[in-house]
Amino acid sequence: MASRKILCVGLGEHSSEVPDYLRGAGWEVLPAADLVAARRTQAHHSIQVGVLLVGDCLLEQLGPVDECLRLSPGVEWVGVFSAEALDSDVLRELVLNYFFDYHTQPLNWHEFELTLG
Repeated sequence: MASRKILCVGLGEHSSEVPDYLRGAGWEVLPAADLVAARRTQAHHSIQVGVLLVGDCLLEQLGPVDECLRLSPGVEWVGVFSAEALDSDVLRELVLNYFFDYHTQPLNWHEFELTLG
């Protein structure tokens, strides 16, 4: 059986809770600590699902995320954000333009897994 690969891009400070959960659920997690690492990983792996974890980063730094998501054809993106982060016009625009779905923290693991399934 082929492994299910998932690109896990973390921006800002966040816990390893999501990647750890995904590994336990049988995903092959390809972690990326920033957008450069994400693009490098995408160049070397066939990826169909990506998770963007937005932690305590400055929301003004989300501008470069647009290019990374735009250059990811064929990847279904799911976001994990704090509810407060969605007050950002930039983040809401990214969600509307590029994301299959998003979840707010704390995560409901059952719903998160249904989204990824």
